[in-house]
Amino acid sequence: MNKNNAIQVLFDENEFRYEQIGVEKKWQIISDFTTTISMGKETYTYGIGTGFETDFRSGPDWLNFIADKIGESPIAMSWLIHDINYEGYLSRMRADKLLFYMLLNGGLSQVSSQVIYIGLQVFGSFNYKDERSNPHITFKHEILPGTGGGALRSIGDDVMTFDSQDMEEVKEKLMEMAGREGCPISETKIEEYYK
Repeated sequence: MNKNNAIQVLFDENEFRYEQIGVEKKWQIISDFTTTISMGKETYTYGIGTGFETDFRSGPDWLNFIADKIGESPIAMSWLIHDINYEGYLSRMRADKLLFYMLLNGGLSQVSSQVIYIGLQVFGSFNYKDERSNPHITFKHEILPGTGGGALRSIGDDVMTFDSQDMEEVKEKLMEMAGREGCPISETKIEEYYK
């Protein structure tokens, strides 16, 4: 895996505004804005409208030891774009890969980003929707002509693999997550990501 995939995430932090709604851990976007993500020759442009609802980082509060629920703006934007992509704007695998690279770009550690990515592969399928139907989102995907595809397209929908140097730490955190949730996870399944 190329740890240095160049990614650029552009948005106006002053326009990225949200407020908590209800007693659930949900937030609503309160100002329209645009985010553009460039990775290699590929560009994703998201128009995010007032009223879009997100939970930012899904999962229980004890996951804060890996990554904050919202975090600083670049991390919060990573969670938001992932929530949007899980509404069918990208395949599940590409949505998870883009989140991984956005989290790294936003300052989350390599190990925490790997834990999030592998955790999504193991636990995230029930949240993914196949249809793009959210009225608060506009989406445009562009690949420069003659380039043969973009960064995410070139790595496709296959499972990412990682260097084995972080495997034990990542495995330990994932096993802890699975234990807290009462969800068994096999060490063999985790080790698949380190081949």
